[in-house]
This record gives sequence, structure tokens and C-alpha cells, in this order.
Amino acid sequence: MRKLSGAAFALMTFATAMIAAAPAGAADMAVPPYQPPPPVPIVWSWTGATIGIHGGGAWGKKDWDLTLVRVGGLSTTAFNSTGTHTVSGFVGGGQFGANYQIGNVVVGVEASFSWGGVKGHGDCFAALFPGTPSTCDSNARWLGTLAGRVGGTIDRALLYVTGGGAFAGDEYTFSNANSLGGGGAPIVAPVTVKDARLGWMVGAGAEYAFSPNWSAKVEYNYLDFGSRHYQFFSPTTAGLALSSAYDVDITQRVHLVKIGLSYRFTLGGPVVAKY
Repeated sequence: MRKLSGAAFALMTFATAMIAAAPAGAADMAVPPYQPPPPVPIVWSWTGATIGIHGGGAWGKKDWDLTLVRVGGLSTTAFNSTGTHTVSGFVGGGQFGANYQIGNVVVGVEASFSWGGVKGHGDCFAALFPGTPSTCDSNARWLGTLAGRVGGTIDRALLYVTGGGAFAGDEYTFSNANSLGGGGAPIVAPVTVKDARLGWMVGAGAEYAFSPNWSAKVEYNYLDFGSRHYQFFSPTTAGLALSSAYDVDITQRVHLVKIGLSYRFTLGGPVVAKY
């Protein structure tokens, strides 16, 4: 009987201890405090229309090839001669276009117009009047491009290549300020020809979006306008009542570097990543 009472007492003691320990275990299993989810990342999109401004510099080479001379109704090709000089200058202007992003690939089109004076001059056609070389002057008063572009994104950066059409507003002046026999009258008074030329261009650039709507870029263009025929007509030559005409082929190639700032009209703002 005593053994049974001792076992019952031990069982009651164990049960009491378990009941006392139960609240502590429940406290250990409490729900952890609320933690907000991580911020949703923003994926920058280049889709939208753009407008902006740019500045930079241009340089290149002009080849003048004299092919035919007419003086007083007589013509000759005996004085075929070449004159080459370099041109350079600063440019500034604006651009507008549109882009569309598919994954990490961006395709678009952009038109650019730059004002400036990409000028140069040099002696030319020494064989025409021996000892008194003529002067050839060139001035690209404006440059324009209309091109497509395709590139890839790295975070907010865009690396791209571009290609399309090129345009130039040129001014050429041919003259020989020397005189024959010391008479004071120039051999050929300055004759100027103005023209708008069409060519092609290729290039590459890098652009960085430093805000959802603003981006900055640097771009290089190579513009090739090929060769074009011009005629410089002078009513008098060397002070005599003799008209003269000089047929010249002018080849033009220009290198252009632009640093630009653009505003992008986005379609719905930045793209938010979905989980």
C-alpha cells in the first residue's frame, strides 16, 4: 500500500511540473515581429520619344580636283591639278528621335542638326598659273544626320551603333589674288559656290540614364559625301575682258564628335520588375 501511495505522489509531482513549464514553452513559440518585404527593383526602360541638345567638334579633309579650264571660249585639260586642305571647327545643335526596348535590346531612330563653321583653306592648282598658286576655301556651315540605331543595355547604360543619311550645307570659294605683270588686278577674282550635299554616315556611341527621363551621351560619326562636280565662273580674268570657268570635283569626308543631353518622354514611366 505504501508503494502505491509513493507512486501516486511521484506522478502528481511530475504532472505539476509539466503544467508549470507549459507557459514558458508557449512563450518561446511566439510569432516573430513583422518585417516588410524588400523593395521592388526598377528596371530602366529606354522606350519613348526624345528631344535634346548637343555640342562638339568636327574635322576632315577636302580634295579639290581641277578637271577643265575655259578662258575666253577656249577650253583645255592641260592644267589638271589637285589641291587638298583640312577643315575643322566647333558645332552645336539639337536632336530628336524615338526608341523602343525589347529585353536588353534597344532600337530607335534619331535626326540631328548641327550649326557651325567647319572651315579650312589652302593653296591649290599651282600648275594653272605657275608661281602664283590659287586659293581654295571650304566651309561646312551646317551638318545633319538621319539615322537608325541599335544597341544593348547594361543597367542604366546603353551602348549602340548607328547608320543612315548625312547632309551638309557647304560654301566653296576659289580665287587667285595675284596679278599678272604687276597690274594689280587679281588673276581670278573670288568666286563662291554654295550647295547642300547628301551622303551617308556610320557611328557609335554610349548613353547613360541618370534619371527616369534624362540621359547624357557621347557619339562619334563618320560622314562621307563622296565627290561632286562644281563650276566656278569668273566674268573677268587678270583684269581682261575674258570670262573664265573652272570645273572642279570636290571630295568631302568629315569626322564628328558630339556630347549631348536628352529628355525622354516615357510611356508610363520606369518598368517595375514582377515577382
